[in-house]
Amino acid sequence: MYSPRKKCQILFNISILQLLGIFFFAKGFFPYKTSLSGLSTVNELPPLPNGEKTPLEPKFDRLVFMLIDALRSDFVFGKNSGMEFVQSLVAERRAIPYTAIATAPTVTLPRIKALTTGTVPNFLDAILNIAESDTSSSLADQDNWLVQLKNVNNKSISFFGDDTWIKLFPGLFHETDGTTSFFATDTVEVDLNVTRNVIPQLSKPGWDVLIFHYLGLDHVGHSTGPYSNLMVPKQREMDEVVKIIYEIILEQDKKRIREDPNVKPTLFVLCGDHGMNEAGNHGGSSIGEISTVSGTTELVKDLKVVNFGLNLITQFRTKQPYLLRPKNSRAFVFMSSIFDSVKQVPETFSVPFDEHSMSFYKVINQVDFVPTISYLFGIPIPKNNLGLLLLDLMVDIDALDKLRALQLNAYQLSGILKTSWPSFDRSPNVTSVTSVMDCDFNDDQARLQCLYSMAYYYHDKSLNEVNDINHINNALLFYDKFVTDSGSRLASSFSDYDTTSMFIGLFFMILSVFNYIKIMLVTYIQWNKRFDNQDGSKSQRSHLEFLSIIGIIAFCITLFASSYIEEEHQFWYYWIQTMFIYSVILSFRLKNRTLFIKQACTFMCQMVLVRLIRAWNQTGQKFAGTIDLKFYLNTSYIKLMWILYFVTSSALTIITLREIRKLYINNNSRRNSVLSFILQRFTQLIVIIISISDNSNYNTCKTYLCATYCKSCTMSAWYNCKKPIGKGFRDKKVSKNNIIHSYTGINDYNVVLVGLTTFWGNWSGPIWWCFASVILRKEILMRWKLTKKTNNDDNIRKVDDKGSDKTMQENNAKDLSSLNTILFLDYFIYTSLFHSIVLFILSVGVMILRNHLFIWTVFSPKYLYQIVWNILFHFGVEIILIGIFEILSIY
Repeated sequence: MYSPRKKCQILFNISILQLLGIFFFAKGFFPYKTSLSGLSTVNELPPLPNGEKTPLEPKFDRLVFMLIDALRSDFVFGKNSGMEFVQSLVAERRAIPYTAIATAPTVTLPRIKALTTGTVPNFLDAILNIAESDTSSSLADQDNWLVQLKNVNNKSISFFGDDTWIKLFPGLFHETDGTTSFFATDTVEVDLNVTRNVIPQLSKPGWDVLIFHYLGLDHVGHSTGPYSNLMVPKQREMDEVVKIIYEIILEQDKKRIREDPNVKPTLFVLCGDHGMNEAGNHGGSSIGEISTVSGTTELVKDLKVVNFGLNLITQFRTKQPYLLRPKNSRAFVFMSSIFDSVKQVPETFSVPFDEHSMSFYKVINQVDFVPTISYLFGIPIPKNNLGLLLLDLMVDIDALDKLRALQLNAYQLSGILKTSWPSFDRSPNVTSVTSVMDCDFNDDQARLQCLYSMAYYYHDKSLNEVNDINHINNALLFYDKFVTDSGSRLASSFSDYDTTSMFIGLFFMILSVFNYIKIMLVTYIQWNKRFDNQDGSKSQRSHLEFLSIIGIIAFCITLFASSYIEEEHQFWYYWIQTMFIYSVILSFRLKNRTLFIKQACTFMCQMVLVRLIRAWNQTGQKFAGTIDLKFYLNTSYIKLMWILYFVTSSALTIITLREIRKLYINNNSRRNSVLSFILQRFTQLIVIIISISDNSNYNTCKTYLCATYCKSCTMSAWYNCKKPIGKGFRDKKVSKNNIIHSYTGINDYNVVLVGLTTFWGNWSGPIWWCFASVILRKEILMRWKLTKKTNNDDNIRKVDDKGSDKTMQENNAKDLSSLNTILFLDYFIYTSLFHSIVLFILSVGVMILRNHLFIWTVFSPKYLYQIVWNILFHFGVEIILIGIFEILSIY
């Protein structure tokens, strides 16, 4: 038997164990990604394999980089696209199109990092993506092509658009005009503020690099989805901007080259940072975000090996987890006057492949842009780049120059390999190369060293025997194989886990689970001894408790399957309906007919409401784009929507204030009456202030919706649905693709307020039920108090001593306080046990499946969410916040 004080001490110690488990496992599962420091320099570039030094010659001298946020590949290349001018350039072979693939997390900040440094971003970048004041993600000290352009070629770079770039590259830009990315309902002005700079900047003499980042198309997707009436007009608006830029630089290039034949042409790049799913969001693995190269396919390349006069045909089979992991597809288009003049764009680029799966033309990785742009502008490739050169863009370059480009790419990647393998030879002796058949292909280092050496060998042969096409082809094949395998090996090495820390974390977690189970069993026995059969419903409770345990076990099993994780809410919809059906069946056992009818009807009504909730708003991955009730209310039945809104708001306000009054004013304590008065006035004040406040960035309708949001969250803390909740039931699955960002109710960015509202908005459903449990415990206490009072009335009358009545009331107050403490501690135990079991099982699943295809797109985000469930929601809300309310209600 544990006293309440002893229970508190035990629960505190167990919570420490659980937090230690979270810390060590997360430390091992999300290791810190080290990178090479400093910038690459021209002096560090390798000579040719024959020892000859050759300078880097830029192929272009001006760059326009136009990034359209969430530019999915079909928005440019699809049949229903509004970008007709871009399609005409591709069809006439005057532009080179790609479907570029972005790895998770597919949000703006990590994608900009990938586009400029060539590295694979981590999940910390996804968190920092919402922190506008964050400076820890700055690229000022990381090697990237923007810094190289400025340092090596003394280029002047100007930027206009999403101010994330300005934070990432402080002090780099010559001119800037930033726009914020979190007013997601602004689809017009956010782009006009960028477009107003296009013609003035292009008209200035002497400009070098212009970067434009448009946000409107992404905002259209978030606001109304990819198939709304706003999407095609927005595409046409962007297409018109592309046409303006292209025609201006085409005329300027003609004039510049006419005046000075040594002038290089201008490169115009159109791309997106990520795509979007069918609901207009991004970051997941729906059809709009996954490319056709996803899966477990193996890449096979035939290498024709010519070794000292002996022709050998060798076939290498290597898995490509880096290239074939599910990713987010979006468009990449390269345009230039040189493509218009030399007409060497490959014909295969003029035919789309598979529109249904969003794969058009050639599929590349997003990071491949980095080494390509570096070589085309004659600057060193950033040190930490994992991308591969796109040889298709070298339309006016001979074979030996392509070999030099691949050599630079291979040399840069070998520098990263050398940090893991100090013995790796970056400048192999071509005279010591013997035969490819002598290579050990079972060892990664030996295999890559062999490929690198063979590439150097045939490159040297190509330089010495210029007319031998076989040497050139073999060098190209070996270089290509080396850079492909190296990029895959390095990308996967960034996901190396600290298994020791992960096992330590699992050890602490299992200790916390066992201890929670132990104290839960003791509490369960203690509770049954004290209150057994007082309400005659022991059998019914036992059946529901057993069914709850089965539900938790079933849920834990689903944590080992990626599809079940993506559609977790479907499990809870199904299971809560199962609980209701079983409750209806158990109602038939009640002898009181009136109670039976009331309970059965109540559960059946709840089943109808749960089904309505399920149809109200489609979430998850598979059915996110399915038409739901919300769609009809927002389109065909807008008046009905507003009527429902006003009725609901009024009802919530009345019920909330009534419940507060019933709980506190009916109590004779003067202190509780004061607390009730404060709570009522505070609730009313919040609603009134937000409702009448005017925000210059929103019209009246949006301001009122803003009031709705805050008012609903405020009143959700007090509204009592008066129904017990099943253990572990969550009102709504928090999908990793539907994180809420907005400045709702906030005039400007504040990291604390935005963080709190983001958490509050996404966890509003569970928080609602969390506070409902407070009301439920209060009703239990009030019933117990009435029962206790009835049983003791006669005993009080039998005692003549007047002081004994007062003593009895004091004892009742102490018992009431003690029972309230017991109820809250039991609540602590059961909720902690559920969260600890789920976290432990998920950790085991992540440990076992750490090499799974979807580990970074499904399991990793799920694990981050589970950490938030445990730390912020469970400890922050369920324990600390609810504990504060419990203390206030007692005293």
